[in-house]
Amino acid sequence: VFYSVLAGILWAFGPLGKRYGAGGAEEGMRAARSACTFFVYNLATFLPVLCLVAFTALTGKLSAPVERSWLWRAPVVLLCGIIGGLGGVLATYAFALAGENESSLLSMVENGLYTAAGALLIGLTYQERLTNYQLGAAVLMILAVVCAYAA
Repeated sequence: VFYSVLAGILWAFGPLGKRYGAGGAEEGMRAARSACTFFVYNLATFLPVLCLVAFTALTGKLSAPVERSWLWRAPVVLLCGIIGGLGGVLATYAFALAGENESSLLSMVENGLYTAAGALLIGLTYQERLTNYQLGAAVLMILAVVCAYAA
């Protein structure tokens, strides 16, 4: 749970960076600015991964050949990454289109739906038995997003 909490705190800087890069674009430049913002954002997210791979390689933990069973997972991971990337592009473009005082609401809507839908997709895909509390929390999260948007 510790790493999940830490990840959530660190991920909070993602929407801030996207809003900062894409926000305030003039009418004809919104798509271009959001594309540039998302490109730079994704380049930056690659740096920690590169450092982790370099560290594991230097410590000798990456010298073993990749499991053959994992190679069959790579296309699914790639497809999920493409779909998630499209969501990221749309989220960044939404920041470019946002009016005054709408950015935090957009971030809450995107991340609330992302969190609830992601948890439900994982639960369904891996046939995890979701408790009533988990399902109730997902429903409450979605209701909170809808109520915030309606206000």
